[in-house]
Amino acid sequence: ARSFDIDVNLLQGIAATESSFIPRDSSNGGRGLFQITQVPKIATDQALKRLGTEKIDLENPRHNAFVAAATFKHYLAEMKNDLFLGLLAYNIGPANGGLRFIMQRYGASDFITIQPYLQILPRDYPIRVLSYSLAFRLWVLATVFVIPFLDRWEIAAWAVLGGALALWWRSL
Repeated sequence: ARSFDIDVNLLQGIAATESSFIPRDSSNGGRGLFQITQVPKIATDQALKRLGTEKIDLENPRHNAFVAAATFKHYLAEMKNDLFLGLLAYNIGPANGGLRFIMQRYGASDFITIQPYLQILPRDYPIRVLSYSLAFRLWVLATVFVIPFLDRWEIAAWAVLGGALALWWRSL
């Protein structure tokens, strides 16, 4: 995340949304923690440069994360730093020409005006990523300010509640 100046909680939110932190290959061709499919060449080149390697291994979680960060950074810039559109573009990837092509085709200019054209795509993706991102940010704050004052049973209860909420959210 630091290599591409992306909030670490946001990158964790993408991983949680994409794979629930279980690196695997999916039926649609996604690979690893970030379910990498097709990647813009510029993002691959940036990941290679920052990794200091000649080849990307998507089975390597570090490589997978660097490619995801580079890809998200690319789409974020393409969407003029609109976080919702950047996340949506990351999720759609280059399929069907990518989000920029879809927006140009229908004359959409922002997240609101693109909604009617996203009927078959997961429109809730940005919300899920941002929800996870917020949860990770709150967890970090809790570990600093709250957890030191709780006993082990209270910590366990909060962990179970958090797990139950995450499972509920995934079922929506």
